[in-house]
Amino acid sequence: MRVTQSMLNNQLLRNLRNTNVRLEKYQEMLSGNKRINKPSDDPVGVGAVMRYKAQLERNDQYLRNLDSIQGYLEVADTTISQINDIFHRVRELAVQGASDTTPKDAREKIAKEVDQLLDELVQLGNVKFNGKHIFNGYKTDTPPYSTTSPWADAVDTNKLKLFVSDGVTFEYSINGQDVFGTANPTSSPDSNNAFEILDDLRNKLRATPEDSAGISSLIDTIDSRMTQIQNAWAEVGARANRVELLQNRLKDAEYDITYLRSKVEDADMAETITNLKMVENVHRAALGAGARILQPSLVDFLR
Repeated sequence: MRVTQSMLNNQLLRNLRNTNVRLEKYQEMLSGNKRINKPSDDPVGVGAVMRYKAQLERNDQYLRNLDSIQGYLEVADTTISQINDIFHRVRELAVQGASDTTPKDAREKIAKEVDQLLDELVQLGNVKFNGKHIFNGYKTDTPPYSTTSPWADAVDTNKLKLFVSDGVTFEYSINGQDVFGTANPTSSPDSNNAFEILDDLRNKLRATPEDSAGISSLIDTIDSRMTQIQNAWAEVGARANRVELLQNRLKDAEYDITYLRSKVEDADMAETITNLKMVENVHRAALGAGARILQPSLVDFLR
């Protein structure tokens, strides 16, 4: 077969185009630190990268959910701690008021302090996290307790939950019934409702004639309610511990998935630089060979 100058020229141009494509590929890998920049680079690897990316996005959402749960539990922990402190004080006041040696005017002062503690207890029952009431189940936009007769208010007992892993939900909320007791709309005397206990105590402190026995009988009820408050407080602590464990597990999973994705998607910098230098040398050699292939033509002699 006769090899013409035109054939040599075309072959040279083809080789230069091929080396230019390879140069562009390695330069793109080097600038973005990615081995896969388009599906054609590695069709199988692209599928794996997309799966890893989806897993990382889900993990990120689960971590955000856990952050939200953690914030809720921190508010609940602080609130229940304050409620517990109130009941410790209420018990002290009940013991003082139950004494036969406590005069009438002193009992009135104690009753006034109980009034303030009741108001504070209602405020704690209506506490919010991120603009939502934490003790009213699904009805987060509605205050669970009124200021007039909070002992008669029935709260929503549904538990809030969020996804914290694939197919796994975390039930994290504490409703008002867990902390303050069941609603007592009939004001029955044997109620264990936190608000009713304080209301009953202040009424007995102001009773005429004095009702020391009635005040004494409330102390056991106060102790019982404190036990329930502390149980709810312990439940919040247990859930907070679980949140921490889940966060650690998801962060470990995020590290593992990121590592696997990197192995598939990221470029080996040392190998990429070596390949780039090799292609640059080939390109320079092709240019040098082309200069020798492009021999003088008749036109050069006619100048």
